[in-house]
Amino acid sequence: MLFKSSRPLLTAGALAMAGVTMSAGAASATVIYSDNFVQASGTELNGQPVQASAAYAGGTANAVWAGSTTITTTGSGAYEKNGGNYIYLPFTPQQNYIYTLTATISITASTPEWDALGFASTSPLITGYGSLYSWGLVSGTGSNQPQFFPGVGTAGGPIYFGTTSDNGKQTLIITLNTMSAKWTSSAVIQGDLTNPSTTITYSTPPAIKNVGFGYNYDGTISAFSLTATAPEPATLGLLAVGALGLLLLGRKRENRLPRG
Repeated sequence: MLFKSSRPLLTAGALAMAGVTMSAGAASATVIYSDNFVQASGTELNGQPVQASAAYAGGTANAVWAGSTTITTTGSGAYEKNGGNYIYLPFTPQQNYIYTLTATISITASTPEWDALGFASTSPLITGYGSLYSWGLVSGTGSNQPQFFPGVGTAGGPIYFGTTSDNGKQTLIITLNTMSAKWTSSAVIQGDLTNPSTTITYSTPPAIKNVGFGYNYDGTISAFSLTATAPEPATLGLLAVGALGLLLLGRKRENRLPRG
């Protein structure tokens, strides 16, 4: 049986009268962590403060890199020759943000090696992929596509995306969206935005405690950045006022309907 609502439909004009905008409104990105690794060449990165940090959306003010002692700075990047080592910053994602993790990866090895960027669930002093979530791999050979893994570890992957990797620098961008109860994540290579990875959905939020990068062998990470975007408070207020306006307008029109 079909039922017809007794409440009148609200038109676009009624929406405008109620003060509701059809767009989501402006949003701004806030830097949680950013590092260009400007320390003198050969400086051990472990124990160094990140260049910019904020106690915002799960980040930590005055955060310090922690991890392998073999990762060193070059004055513009973080370099690892031996491979199999990782370094992290403390980070616990919060609900209702869109996080963007970015780094430029340059692999100098002539063999098809890989460097990784992503999030992790355990303490920073870790080797291997076992605790990683929402992380990507970029290869040093042109015959391999970038790979994305939901995690934990290699679970759910690899998800191939982008075109074949270049031997030069590539900027990997990972997005973690916590705006709904089921978080989502995806990856893309800058300059190849038409070929992103599949967006994956977590049935429960992953237990992320850190953010960072690692090396399989002989690579440099530069321009590391983690930002968070959230709706502006003013936008949320306008949406609340608009919703109240719609409710009152609907009731007013319903009261004007003739009673049969």
